Amino acid sequence: MARMQWEYVSLVSHVEGIRNELNTLGRQGWELVSIVPGQFQCTAVFKRPVSEQPPSPKKREAKSR
Repeated sequence: MARMQWEYVSLVSHVEGIRNELNTLGRQGWELVSIVPGQFQCTAVFKRPVSEQPPSPKKREAKSR
């Protein structure tokens, strides 16, 4: 079974205006996994599954003569 692959993004924003940015990223499929508050800004880290899975290895077929 293949392991889930994730991509990550971080967002640094002023505390007052972060709600719209959080909602926008949520609509794009990003899940908030961590938020680090600061005095005037905060850093939010998001993840989502990688959209393109690597191709499966092709099976080698035996050639008949």
